[in-house]
Amino acid sequence: MPILGSAPGFGSAPAFRSPLNPGFGLEFPSFASGFEEMEITGTIHVATINGGALIYTPGQNVGDYLGGTVTVYDSAGKIATGYPGCSSGESISAELAADGVDWPDTNIDGLADGWNKFSSVATCIIVTGNGFSGNAQRAEYSIGTGIVGLVIYPLTSDKLYKYSFSYRSNKSLAIRLGTQGPDIPLNTGDAISTGFLFRTATGTGFYLRHPSNSSVSDYIEIDNVTVRQIISPSATEGCLVYSNIERTTQNFASVETGFNPNSIARIVFSPA
Repeated sequence: MPILGSAPGFGSAPAFRSPLNPGFGLEFPSFASGFEEMEITGTIHVATINGGALIYTPGQNVGDYLGGTVTVYDSAGKIATGYPGCSSGESISAELAADGVDWPDTNIDGLADGWNKFSSVATCIIVTGNGFSGNAQRAEYSIGTGIVGLVIYPLTSDKLYKYSFSYRSNKSLAIRLGTQGPDIPLNTGDAISTGFLFRTATGTGFYLRHPSNSSVSDYIEIDNVTVRQIISPSATEGCLVYSNIERTTQNFASVETGFNPNSIARIVFSPA
């Protein structure tokens, strides 16, 4: 991990200037917090919501860099800034994807309790077999124009979630936490699991659907759906973020318009 700056007298790198420091534009006389400015890249996840702001850096220990400020850069160069603080340990919410395993269908309409069709083109049925461990939810194209998919609404925008599920689909499968998320390859063999992924929600819906209009015989099948909010990262793999130097308000101090928490390029920890 490259060191971007150093204290006067410890090398020729330029002195740091922080947008959160009252002396913005002035050189710091010393690094009182005991570390040099540090840039971290790689896998980085960010939640920007007021009351739940945090940075999650799986596999990267940031515990030595929490005494000053932090600046988060997205891939377009837009920034969010704040004051990093220690996390007491990883904390995740209870399960948010209701009925995503046994798929109870109280009204016997083929659609599990708590779930919704993404569009009216889907005919739903509870199925077994094809590599699933028990019941699975199937949605297939019936008639009309639209996209086969399933959705639940357990999310809050700008919070960070981890999720997993197993699936079969004759087209690539779009995973959307609100409006953003990845597409994963089609799978027409036995069900396979995605493993855990992370994403910051841009809306309330958790969608599993085809990415474009469906055709006759198109389908998706899903099981073992789990969605949980990351409330705080582990003490060695991230930090909470505060808007004030006293670290009493968990929020970013500033978030530039258009900042994309789902496309983080790097974070820079800077001394006080």
